[in-house]
Amino acid sequence: MPKLALFLMAALITLAPSATYYLAYYVMAPNYLVKEAKLYKEELDALKQEHQMLQITAENLKINNEVLAAEGITAREQLSEISTRIEIAEKARSTTSDRVQELEEEKLGLERRLAFYEKFITPDVDEEILQCFNISVTPTKGKLKYGINFLKKDQSDKTRLKTTVRMKVLYGMNMLSLNEDASTSSDREVKMDITKDRRLTGYLTADVPEGGLHILDIKAYNEDNKIIAHCWKPF
Repeated sequence: MPKLALFLMAALITLAPSATYYLAYYVMAPNYLVKEAKLYKEELDALKQEHQMLQITAENLKINNEVLAAEGITAREQLSEISTRIEIAEKARSTTSDRVQELEEEKLGLERRLAFYEKFITPDVDEEILQCFNISVTPTKGKLKYGINFLKKDQSDKTRLKTTVRMKVLYGMNMLSLNEDASTSSDREVKMDITKDRRLTGYLTADVPEGGLHILDIKAYNEDNKIIAHCWKPF
């Protein structure tokens, strides 16, 4: 074998490991590392994107939590307001109900009082033949001194009219609580004749308390027991 050939073979044998190393490190290795680095980069990008999405989700959750918290606060405030309004309404309804009841009672009281007033103010007569006026009542030691003027409405009528005058003594704190005194004395009924006019005077036995309202109620009757005059006097 020529020497040159032998030299070349020896050189190849000597240089083969270095060439292999060179190819592996400087040619093949970089290609593998590039691919691996690319894979790492893609994974990193994917992780960054996922992280970004997680951050966005976290922000959205935070915002949603804040919104829910705000809604919760608003709901609690509204509930509190509604509860307060309900309490006020219930109280108002109760107060209104009580006030309505009071007004109803006042109304009934006024209606009774008005009816009682009208009973005295409007003559309770079957036929008004006589008029009574100029009434005086003076309490004196368990008795009442009274004076009443009677006058025929028809002054042209000169006939004698037989009349019975009946009197009641009423007392109480007001018009709605009037009671008749317990006296049954015969002086409560007086018979009289009248031709044109007449003043009737006399005394009544009466046991009434000092305070409150006192009324002398006077009615005149004809022989048919019909009321022909009605008047009254507080004292």
